[in-house]
Amino acid sequence: MKNLLKKFNILVFILSLVIAVLLWGYVSFYLNPEGEKTVNNIPVRFNNDRLEANGLIMVSDRSQTVSVRLTGRIQYLSGLNEGNLEAVVQLTNVTGAGEFELNYELNTVDAGVAVQLTYLDHIKLTQTVPVSVDNLIKRQVPVELAEDPSGDAGYLVESELIDPSAVEVTGPSRFVSGIERAFVTYQPDARLTATTEEYCGFTLHTAEGQIATENMRFLTLDTDEVLLRIPVSKVKEVFLDIRCIDGGGITKEANIKATINPRQVWIAGPPDVVDTINTVYLFETFDLAQLKGDTTATYQIQYPDGVRSLDNVTAAEASIEIMNADTREIITSGITPTVNVADGFAYRLITKSLGVTIRGSYSEVVRVLPYNISVRADFGESPLTEGVHHVEPVITLNGFEGTVGIVDTDYAVSVEVYPEQPPSVPSIGGDES
Repeated sequence: MKNLLKKFNILVFILSLVIAVLLWGYVSFYLNPEGEKTVNNIPVRFNNDRLEANGLIMVSDRSQTVSVRLTGRIQYLSGLNEGNLEAVVQLTNVTGAGEFELNYELNTVDAGVAVQLTYLDHIKLTQTVPVSVDNLIKRQVPVELAEDPSGDAGYLVESELIDPSAVEVTGPSRFVSGIERAFVTYQPDARLTATTEEYCGFTLHTAEGQIATENMRFLTLDTDEVLLRIPVSKVKEVFLDIRCIDGGGITKEANIKATINPRQVWIAGPPDVVDTINTVYLFETFDLAQLKGDTTATYQIQYPDGVRSLDNVTAAEASIEIMNADTREIITSGITPTVNVADGFAYRLITKSLGVTIRGSYSEVVRVLPYNISVRADFGESPLTEGVHHVEPVITLNGFEGTVGIVDTDYAVSVEVYPEQPPSVPSIGGDES
């Protein structure tokens, strides 16, 4: 009985094995047969990590795709498509610029189907991927304003300031070497009346004047915008005039006629400054007490800070004429010296009289007499020693203040300091015979 049962079990095992093989064959060959699948538009990924380190850059179209034909069991083919496959191109061995046809490896980007690809064979319908590599260069490109804006009436647009004045462009030599300029486009809403400052973008241009937009995807800039400053000045025509210090019996208003050539000049400067200016003065200030007569000379023009001549006029000829004033010289002897001398010295006044020039209206000048003029000569506190000493005196006109003045003609009073003679000592007892 036991032997019969043992033989039965063996028959059951063999029968089960046969049935399993038949079922496997049925599933494999009828339910999951061999098949093939063509996958198009598989994206290409370029592994170019070392190109830049070698001074190179890829210029190829990064949107390239390849096509492959996959063969294998249906269950492995069904889950693969262009969305989870990629073609990897290695550029590790590229060490110079040129045109290349490189092989690629088929990979999956989805870990869930990575195992399926290992059970499949594939035929590359796209055999290689074209790759273009160029030298990577940098270039400083000057930045300019494309078109100068206009100023409103009475305003002048000065030369613009752009910071930075040049931008650095990095990219393939074939594209970067053809770029000559970067142009800023600035279009204000109205004509300018004030200095403007703002950040602006720019466009790159070739030597032929074409905008380099097509190849911008290959280029890198160190900045996307620049600071544009456009100074605006106000222009105005103003008169030239002289400054005077009244004195010497005359005033600018009553006695001076100034003829200046040119009479007017055009100025330019900040609007808030120019608005306050109606007259620009010569650099020289005229002390009328020092002015002995009519004079003509060329003088520098003193423009206010921040203001300049629009026509680069830096000097003007001024003719100054004294009007409605008479001049007279009066000899006065009323000199009062103040002299300190060292011990053992004495002094004597060398200047006994002084010719003083006075000026004013004729009716007043003729009334001045010598006693109206006093002269004080102060030689200081320090004791004087032997020699001739000079000092500029203080001259006062008494009784005619404001109507007659003294014209400064380099007056001087002199004294001589000399050793004192010791007193003579008479002899006692007389002469002996």
